[in-house]
Amino acid sequence: MRVTAAAEDNTIARVVRLVEEAQEKKAPTERFIDRFSRYYTPGVVAVAALVAILPPIVAGSSWGEWIYKGLAILLIGCPCALVISTPAAIAASLSAGARRGLLVKGGAVLETLGKITAVALDKTGTLTSGKPQVTDVIAFGRNAEDVLRFAAALETGSSHPLAVAVLARARDEEVEIPAASAAKAIGGRGVSALVDGEEIFFGSPKAAAELVSLPMAHARRLSGLNDEGKTVSVLIVGKVLAGAIAMRDEPRADAKAGLEALTRAGVRTVMLTGDNARTAKAIGSELGIEVRAN
Repeated sequence: MRVTAAAEDNTIARVVRLVEEAQEKKAPTERFIDRFSRYYTPGVVAVAALVAILPPIVAGSSWGEWIYKGLAILLIGCPCALVISTPAAIAASLSAGARRGLLVKGGAVLETLGKITAVALDKTGTLTSGKPQVTDVIAFGRNAEDVLRFAAALETGSSHPLAVAVLARARDEEVEIPAASAAKAIGGRGVSALVDGEEIFFGSPKAAAELVSLPMAHARRLSGLNDEGKTVSVLIVGKVLAGAIAMRDEPRADAKAGLEALTRAGVRTVMLTGDNARTAKAIGSELGIEVRAN
């Protein structure tokens, strides 16, 4: 058995530490109450002391009666409930959030949450799962199994999210993946290799169009897939257009419900993404959210 981390460095300890740090950051209301009590509390004590002492000394009144009245003023006028209520409410809110998996960094953030009118959300990994999935395997010059088989051969060993998606689909369909040799990645274009003695290219439609001619019907079909928010990679075997594979980073299962909850609360939602406008619009229309792309 080997120890890899000290107890104070584990995830739960870090969460506890973050919550403690958040509790130390005072909200505007809490700072105001602190400033107010700094002057108000001594004032109440002074008034109570004067009520208890002055009448017996000046007018000869009963000490017991006026000390009782002085204590009553001290009890009623003391701001302890006011001073304690704000930090107690903030501590309760922070711990309630932590139990629900939300780390809120202090009372100031809690107060700001109540004033929010709009929320901007990233697309990839926030509104979507962050894990692209193969949605379409399209056969042009080869059958669909060959398209997937050759594409998987080129992507074997790659950790790129799109490559992982292709390999996962090949594994699900129990496709036998051949060995590839002389593999190379072509920056911004795709990958190429020799598979079964044939030169294979798998990459963007734009790069593929420079190697072979794309019939208008095929080009329209690929464009339609882009309109659906899918990323399309084209497969060329030898000098022949073999097929294409479309992938999409699907929306998270809970994304739509979360956005609807924000809308019901009167909060405007906007999706921000560096993806192209067509992909963003397709995801945005599915989730019912305003889109800002590119």
